[in-house]
Amino acid sequence: MKDKILALVLYLSGLSMTMIGKIIGVSTQSVMRWIKMFYDKFVENESQANIEEIEVDEMVSYINKKKDHIWIWKAIDHNTRKLIGWQCGD
Repeated sequence: MKDKILALVLYLSGLSMTMIGKIIGVSTQSVMRWIKMFYDKFVENESQANIEEIEVDEMVSYINKKKDHIWIWKAIDHNTRKLIGWQCGD
């Protein structure tokens, strides 16, 4: 459980999932699964009608080689700093 909490804190601090996996000693897929599990369980699905401004952040994470990479996108409510959504993929 401590590893999952540490992974979440490091992710929210801006570290890549690959780096988090290396620090904790688990796979990048495990880190992704833990973050998704946290999001599904704890992030409130509030009405987004009152959101005035959204920040979108992007990261690219390399898997083994530079040609094997994945994009990670996060959308955050600018005023409350709550995570609205995220996506991993091309």
